[in-house]
Amino acid sequence: MADEGEEIELVEIGFEKVLDMIANGEIIDAKTVALVQHAALKGFFANPPRT
Repeated sequence: MADEGEEIELVEIGFEKVLDMIANGEIIDAKTVALVQHAALKGFFANPPRT
């Protein structure tokens, strides 16, 4: 969407690293912080579901 003035870059980062980045202020986007903290509280990455 460069023509709209917004460029989005997808970056894959490990969950623990993302938590560290939030803690030290590298990630400050409210939607990202809320999603990651919700996932941490609910334990979404602790035990992957078995199929």
